[in-house]
Amino acid sequence: SAKAFHSKANALEALGKYEDALRCYDNALRCDPGDAECWFNKGITLKKIGRETEGIGCIENGVHIAMGSG
Repeated sequence: SAKAFHSKANALEALGKYEDALRCYDNALRCDPGDAECWFNKGITLKKIGRETEGIGCIENGVHIAMGSG
């Protein structure tokens, strides 16, 4: 489920396993592309590994969804 993948991604990110976390965020978003928090968390993780432009795009997706314009 999206929630399970999102929770696993958060745990992996906290352990510094960023690539594994990103795979789980992607799985979560395939299940629920409207999860604003997941988009935001994925963006932060991307930024941490130097993929800032891509990360900002994900964060912006999350903001648009959270504001009801995504």
